[in-house]
Amino acid sequence: MSTTSELVRRKSAKLLEKAKEVFGEDLVTEAYLCSYDLTQYGGEEDFMENYKCSIDALARVESDFNFETRETIDVDGETILIKFINGRTILFQTSEWGVIQLSTDDGLFRTIE
Repeated sequence: MSTTSELVRRKSAKLLEKAKEVFGEDLVTEAYLCSYDLTQYGGEEDFMENYKCSIDALARVESDFNFETRETIDVDGETILIKFINGRTILFQTSEWGVIQLSTDDGLFRTIE
């Protein structure tokens, strides 16, 4: 299981729409897909290649999500962040175990557009 400092995140309009459907239209402000931060491995010369791998990983996460199921966010082994109107950002992560965690520092994530 990863820690937040090992993750990259990217905003997802599809996930935001689904999160608003599940948690409430007026309660959710942002939604992010997350993947491992591959840019932290290797030297400076590997950064761009690992950055591209991180982007590709986030694209796969989004394509693997089942957005068709009504009022369900099917995380299935992936990690997402949901930011609520009260300013709290909650991390949802699954693997062999599940984690729901308050993310108190958005600076721990590398954000990819």
